[in-house]
Amino acid sequence: MLATIFQYGFMVRGLEAGIIVALVAPLIGIFLVLRRYSLVADTLSHVSLAGIAIGLLLGLNPIMTALGISVLSSLGIERLRNSKKISGDTSLALFLSVFSSVIFMSTFYSFDARYI
Repeated sequence: MLATIFQYGFMVRGLEAGIIVALVAPLIGIFLVLRRYSLVADTLSHVSLAGIAIGLLLGLNPIMTALGISVLSSLGIERLRNSKKISGDTSLALFLSVFSSVIFMSTFYSFDARYI
């Protein structure tokens, strides 16, 4: 039964992608923890979700809006980290809280007034 699953090309490609991610992810994780960027994935996921919300609220392409906001935020995080005024984790927490509040506010903005 297990061998029949691999007759489909998408299952083979999925297995190959999973093996590559399983080999690369620990190496990137060690690098991020040692450089004090342990919150980077969580922060950028919230930033991109806020970008999607902003794109939908403004009637723009949500994927492009999320990509643009994520790139600008990562550059902002790096600039704050290099300024030596605050640490890397602090700049990540700052962006995480700001864009989490954007997500929270966009949910209230999207509700229709008659339901409140």
